[in-house]
Amino acid sequence: MKNLNIKELLEKLSTGEISKDDFFQLLKTLEIEKDSPELTQAFLDIFDGFIPDETDQPIKPKNNSD
Repeated sequence: MKNLNIKELLEKLSTGEISKDDFFQLLKTLEIEKDSPELTQAFLDIFDGFIPDETDQPIKPKNNSD
């Protein structure tokens, strides 16, 4: 098994293509590197696209009453 870096593990998690072994490696890495700038940057790189440009506007839930 290849040891992936934090960014590779987060990419797999964000796409839902993470294996059980990779997920446990991610958890271990998060515990070890919780205060590292590399971890912070990896989260920003991967998940920044999920946040709308208008970050001060709350995200409204969809109305599914149809």
